[in-house]
Amino acid sequence: MIRDMSVLDSRQGYTFLDTCTRNKSDMVRFEAAKAICCLPGIAPEDIRPAITVFGDMLQYAVPVQRFAAVR
Repeated sequence: MIRDMSVLDSRQGYTFLDTCTRNKSDMVRFEAAKAICCLPGIAPEDIRPAITVFGDMLQYAVPVQRFAAVR
């Protein structure tokens, strides 16, 4: 039996990505934030964790990380 579980799957995916934005690794946090921004049908309030990650990266001393956050 095939059911449409896209809503459930996308919510679970968002929950996982939201958890990844609190990871210790900067690369994991960046990729999770980028993936959140690319989710289809994402509500504006659900982008808040990604904005926080990008804002934090703008304060890093390493130019490459600041560039990645801006891009």
